[in-house]
Amino acid sequence: MVGPGVQGPTLNRRDSMNVFGYLRVSTEGQGESGLGLEAQREQIRLACEMKGWISTFREEVESGRKNDRPVLDGILADLRHGDMQGLVVSKLDRLARSIKQVDEVLRQSTKYGWTFCALDLGVDTSTATGRMVTNMIAAIAQWEGEMIGERTSAALQAKKRQDPDCLKRPDKAVGSKVVKYIVDGREYGLTYRAIAELLEEDGYVTAQGGKWHASSVRWIYKSDKA
Repeated sequence: MVGPGVQGPTLNRRDSMNVFGYLRVSTEGQGESGLGLEAQREQIRLACEMKGWISTFREEVESGRKNDRPVLDGILADLRHGDMQGLVVSKLDRLARSIKQVDEVLRQSTKYGWTFCALDLGVDTSTATGRMVTNMIAAIAQWEGEMIGERTSAALQAKKRQDPDCLKRPDKAVGSKVVKYIVDGREYGLTYRAIAELLEEDGYVTAQGGKWHASSVRWIYKSDKA
């Protein structure tokens, strides 16, 4: 019997291949209680069993930093060195949060010759159909990046026409102490929302005298780094 989310008809058999089963939960609480991990493990185990693959599981509890995934980084390093031959996830969103991140993993899969499977979408790069899907994802990633760039540029130009001073340095708008507070918070691993809440608790106000939001914290951080 095939578990939930595993599309049996798309699975391809390639005997005796050693693969990583990557399990991830997004909060520390889920990681401690095991919620979500066992369901992912069972789906991957069943899929690998049908294919005749030998699976080694690695678990990751996501930290506050969006792109901080040391377990996945270690898996990719092992795959680059040829220690294993594939990577399997139960759902694509367990691997990455954006098309761009997925595209980077797929590029490594192609470059180093290992197989990638996302069971919820039936993506399997050991098959012709799976390779076609990865090409589509790569095209979408490129399109997404170009669209974001165009929208950002247009928005900044419009805002600048309305308020010529809107793009001035953030330290002149809110003070260098607040900028340092935000930068230090990000370096420590806090999310933009967490920093906004701390600024509120400590009595800091925005340049307009209003409440802090994750978007305003992000703008100041990105502007300071630009």
